[in-house]
Amino acid sequence: MGLSIKDMQVGTIVDQKFEVRKEDDEIVTRDEWRRGIIVRGDGNGSDWVTAVYVQFSKDAEPEQVKPAELVRYLPAKHRVAREAYRRIIGKPRHVGAVFSSRNGIVRRKMQDFLALTEPKREAMVKQEFDDSVEADESGMGLDDSQP
Repeated sequence: MGLSIKDMQVGTIVDQKFEVRKEDDEIVTRDEWRRGIIVRGDGNGSDWVTAVYVQFSKDAEPEQVKPAELVRYLPAKHRVAREAYRRIIGKPRHVGAVFSSRNGIVRRKMQDFLALTEPKREAMVKQEFDDSVEADESGMGLDDSQP
């Protein structure tokens, strides 16, 4: 059974199990099956498809294959198929990805070159004794000098 129109999407992993003989257009089973990925299709994809191009090797060019020769192995939306297609076209993995922030307690750093943030309030702590003050708080002289 050949590939259906809904399975002829770019990124579908297919097996080439059959072969159409040129002399009598008969479909026969191949001795060696080849696994590849659909990289291009001509047509509108929903009503008609004129050609399907499958890449069987990473360094080879895509080959035009008749849909009657192909059998779907994995659909295009499968995780393995998406990863394989990304690898073949050379698209980086994390381009366009959105990552959530970590839930750990981390103080965020902010750059405020225009000084738009209000200043931090001072803590309500009593000032410590300052040695520069001449008089002490008790009013008694604490000098060790003898009169």
